Amino acid sequence: MPEYIRSLLDQMHSCTVESLYALDRYGKNSREHLIRYGVFMEAAKAYEAACRAINHEPYVTYDVE
Repeated sequence: MPEYIRSLLDQMHSCTVESLYALDRYGKNSREHLIRYGVFMEAAKAYEAACRAINHEPYVTYDVE
């Protein structure tokens, strides 16, 4: 896997952790949770788009809700 795609995958994983933390601490659909969830979704889209650009099958991305 190219390094830049690995970096995008790592970023997505970090965003997942942050979103789940906000979900646990502030509750589902709280402002904090929704902001972090939005960041996760952008990271997931960037990772999947980069994979498609080089015809690489992305690892499964999960919704963090």
